[in-house]
Amino acid sequence: MYEFLYQLSHHAPLVIFMASVLDVFFLSGYILYGLATLGAVAMMHMSGMITVPEIIVAAVIGTVFGNQINYWLGRFFSTTIFIKKRIDTPRAQKAAAFLKTRGLLIYMIIGRFVTFFRPIHGVILGTLNINPYRVFIYDIILSILWVSLWLWVLLSGEFAIDALLTN
Repeated sequence: MYEFLYQLSHHAPLVIFMASVLDVFFLSGYILYGLATLGAVAMMHMSGMITVPEIIVAAVIGTVFGNQINYWLGRFFSTTIFIKKRIDTPRAQKAAAFLKTRGLLIYMIIGRFVTFFRPIHGVILGTLNINPYRVFIYDIILSILWVSLWLWVLLSGEFAIDALLTN
């Protein structure tokens, strides 16, 4: 079984990319949680199936791609019943009010780092017609920080496990 999985290791960056997209996509982000993905990525890295640069590139691109899908769905389909149903909730209205009072960067930082807000914050930005260039630039910066944080957690855990096993 391990040999079969190792033969598929060249697909690991694609799997990480897809997991990153699905983690932030507004239809699946509430169901699929990144902690399971982090565990799988840790196992792939510890076994030598994937390198740190591959993890960074795949996860950052996947995260930005998923956020941009959310933004553009909100922007183009803001008048549809499907999107209005998700945006016309008290929580989404509160988030939109927070955006207007605190600013885009603070809003996006919270949208990136608060688990249950992550899948919907891009849709809200799109429905409010926020400047797509600013959203994209902030999204790249925050995605790099996001991936770096979780990669640090992953590598710290890996080093801790190695230390326990060698002592």
